[in-house]
Amino acid sequence: MSGLPKKHFGAAAGPGPGPGGPPAGPCCWVPLCWEQSAMAACSCVPAGAGAGAGLAPLPAILVLLLAPAAAAQHHADAEDAAAPDVVDILASELAVLERRVRALEQPVWQVSAGEDRWLQCCDGPCRCRPEMRSLSCWRHGLTQLPQLQRLPEDVRSIDLYDNELDFLPESLFESLDSLQHLKLHKNRLEDLSDRIFLRLSNVRTIDMSWNGLRRLPVGLFRGSPRLGLLRLSHNALSQLPGALLAGLGRLEELDLAGNRLDSLPPELFDQLGSLRRLRLDDNRIKVLPSGVFADLRQLDFLSLRKNRLTTLRPGVFDTQHHLTVLELSSNKIASLEGNEFRWLRSLLELHLGQNALAELPRGLLSGTPRLLKLFLYNNNLQSLGPEALRGPANLTALLLNNNLLRTLAPDTFAAVPRLQKLQVDSNKFQFLPEGSLDYLPELESLKLAKNPWHCDCAVLYLATWLRAHRRLVWDSNPKCRGPGDLGGRLLESMTFDDLCEGQWASMVRLSPRVPVKAAAMAAAAAAAAAAAAQEADEEQGPGAAVAGGAAGVSVPGAAPEDTVIPLGAVEVNISPPRDSAAGAA
Repeated sequence: MSGLPKKHFGAAAGPGPGPGGPPAGPCCWVPLCWEQSAMAACSCVPAGAGAGAGLAPLPAILVLLLAPAAAAQHHADAEDAAAPDVVDILASELAVLERRVRALEQPVWQVSAGEDRWLQCCDGPCRCRPEMRSLSCWRHGLTQLPQLQRLPEDVRSIDLYDNELDFLPESLFESLDSLQHLKLHKNRLEDLSDRIFLRLSNVRTIDMSWNGLRRLPVGLFRGSPRLGLLRLSHNALSQLPGALLAGLGRLEELDLAGNRLDSLPPELFDQLGSLRRLRLDDNRIKVLPSGVFADLRQLDFLSLRKNRLTTLRPGVFDTQHHLTVLELSSNKIASLEGNEFRWLRSLLELHLGQNALAELPRGLLSGTPRLLKLFLYNNNLQSLGPEALRGPANLTALLLNNNLLRTLAPDTFAAVPRLQKLQVDSNKFQFLPEGSLDYLPELESLKLAKNPWHCDCAVLYLATWLRAHRRLVWDSNPKCRGPGDLGGRLLESMTFDDLCEGQWASMVRLSPRVPVKAAAMAAAAAAAAAAAAQEADEEQGPGAAVAGGAAGVSVPGAAPEDTVIPLGAVEVNISPPRDSAAGAA
């Protein structure tokens, strides 16, 4: 049947064409063209007809078309009247039917129980290893199971990886009670009987990844209560029965990544109390049902990366007290309430990169005291307040690259003094607040490139810090975006003279003090001292006290609260005079 042209599978729904036609009713009109007929005959096939012994209900339309040339035009007319999607569905279901029939007819390899069973196994085309009780047909290009292969009844491992199998006989594993490991990945399987694993009561691992499975019947694993690892990744599954995993109380690892799942039945993971690793990444999941993970109290690793999540329902992770890795990157999460991770006391890694987050709510990380790595790259974050990182005091890695960050609170990093890796490259920073990096004594690597650093006096702190910690900056050296001819120059090469030319010395505008070489400032400070002394003499007389010499210099125009600059020190602070600052404002 698979060799028939698709055009022969024409069908049109609806009542008969009129008097003389087949009777009207809830059935489908199908031209049945027999090999010896001179013209097509029509037949009404009632819905539900076609169920065969030992098979699931088959499509309502079963067509055997061996069309003669005389009926070709009639077929074409019927084909034109048929909807294209009906044709495709019919062809697909007939292909499934064909595989089921072939599976029933396929000879099953013979199981040996004699003393020479492993010697007989070695005579077949597959590789037998008696010492490991394993059979390997790995990469044999098999389109069907080898008929000459003898299989010992005590085989523990069967490897059918990387072949061309598109169907498996229902009774294939009936006499293999000792089987513990079954590898079926990277074949062309699309459909399985619900009885194929019924006798595998001791199986521990089943790998069916990288096939073309479109559906899994309820009860498929009901005969495998000891199953510990199940891999179903990279298939074509769009839906899963809610009771698919019922009875798998010993399951520890489940991989459903790389399918077409757009939703999860709320009861899918019920009673899987031993599950430790769950992969749901690379699907189309939009919403996580409330309580869907409630029974997964031993879960250690959960990946939901590359789905279509836009939000997280309250309490969805409340029972995952042992979770150490939570992967939520590459979704569409735009906002968080702040309590989503409140009970993740064991969490070590939180992946939130490549979402649409505009801010981190206060208290978001307060329930994750053991968190070591936080990934927030490729979001829409514009600022980080002083409370954004409160909670994980032992955080060692923070990735904030590729956001829209313009400002940080000066003490943002005070909450994470153990930080070793910091990435803030590819943001909108023009400067970093003075002292912001001084909270990170254990920092080992820093990425700052691809920010529009504006090289004026405000960036002097960062330029000075970079010169003192050059070995920590491991990406391309950050450069000035401007102003003027400073654009393109390395940030670490900027000096006080480059950045603060023409500005007055004061301890108000930049605080705490910024270390710079004072040689250039000494002359200016001395001149200011002389001018101040002369002005004091003229206004107050000889008894006036003038700060100068080793004591220091008061800057003209400074307010009484401004700090006196020590001339003998190598540290000064710079700001424009008050009238200039007011004019600029």
